[in-house]
Amino acid sequence: MKQAAMPIILRLLVFVGLLGLQSIPARAGEDACPETAQQYWQKFRASVHQSNLIAITDVSYFPFVIHGTLDDSEKRSVDREEFIKIFPALLEADPGLSPAATTMKSLVETTLRLTPSHCKANQFRVGDWVFHLTSEGWRFVEAYIDN
Repeated sequence: MKQAAMPIILRLLVFVGLLGLQSIPARAGEDACPETAQQYWQKFRASVHQSNLIAITDVSYFPFVIHGTLDDSEKRSVDREEFIKIFPALLEADPGLSPAATTMKSLVETTLRLTPSHCKANQFRVGDWVFHLTSEGWRFVEAYIDN
């Protein structure tokens, strides 16, 4: 009887140990978006919601890079003036994150906070838009769009 109980107790201890590991919070900075990125995102979202192109361009980096959505698509760089012209198309682009068609504008509006899945090192990505931490702070630096 004692020998049969031992494997059960051992399994129970391993199971409880695994449950305990899952409740350990991530260390600061590990898998979490920096608070500066969260603050930037809130201002950027507000600017998109208000259709404030001046504020959006002020927190973007130029030359801004546009990629096609295919791997072999060419990159092209645009200046501030061209960015303003193409920004409505960037808002209407489908990020391709769900079976139903949607837009980057709706994704921006519904992404209230950045999650760990958005962030990696000194960049974060929301849908098809990429943001980098530069010497001037966080900036919207590139977007993917069907050409």
